[in-house]
Amino acid sequence: MRLHVCATRLASQPALAGIKHCNRLEQVLARAEAERAGADEGLLLDFAGNAVGATAANLFAFSNGRWITPAIVACGIAGVCRAKLLSTLNAVERMPMLAEVEAADAVFLCNAVRGILPVARLGAREWSPHPAVAAARDMLSRLHPSFAVEPA
Repeated sequence: MRLHVCATRLASQPALAGIKHCNRLEQVLARAEAERAGADEGLLLDFAGNAVGATAANLFAFSNGRWITPAIVACGIAGVCRAKLLSTLNAVERMPMLAEVEAADAVFLCNAVRGILPVARLGAREWSPHPAVAAARDMLSRLHPSFAVEPA
């Protein structure tokens, strides 16, 4: 996946944080922005500059031997796939700044439709395939066979 950092920011609304609701205008605007930039997905930030997730996926970043994923407290969607991976990967929930995501050893997006999608590029930052992402994909495939990855 090629990610584009979207100028469209997610507004803070703790009452709706985590809920999949029909008010997705920010994600629609960001998705159009990512497409105009030639990216596969758009990375959404909140107004403080914290990474929240993608337009249609949750975000995980691997740094210092540990997975982190944004805490969904003020905005964002707490996806089903994310929920399964939180405990399986022993991930830490907190708000990473964009620079922390860019500095991570590996990054992936996930959702219940597409499973784990490794990120190969975010702006000028590029990632090669990482064993931690492969291990996460393997774990998810064991949780649900529909996410089994076919050998290349």
